[in-house]
Amino acid sequence: MTACVFCQPANQHYVVENDVAGMLYDTHPVTPGHALIVTKQHTATFFKTPLEVQVGMLALLPKVKAIIDANYHPAGYNLDVNIGRAGGQAIMHTHLHVIPRYRHDQLSTNQPIQRQLPAGLPG
Repeated sequence: MTACVFCQPANQHYVVENDVAGMLYDTHPVTPGHALIVTKQHTATFFKTPLEVQVGMLALLPKVKAIIDANYHPAGYNLDVNIGRAGGQAIMHTHLHVIPRYRHDQLSTNQPIQRQLPAGLPG
């Protein structure tokens, strides 16, 4: 999958990783510290990702949270998996958004994150 941005070797320098997934900071962060847990093997959507890889993505979550907590000190988090174009997915490679939330961060908790992104930014 050479056309996939997450499959490019230059984009596989993970902050932390396990056998099936790695953490990258989002290049268009919604809030400071916005990270992605990306599968190492290309699958288009979360529902097409094997269960053991889904579990591996979630197993990485405590380490990702610890890194974000240490560096950004958020007050809370949103976890978001956009699935399909209609679900806000812009990059067709399975990834989990780990979005730190801050008091007074200007993001509404009443609408999906993809509606709050400036036009043209990937979800």
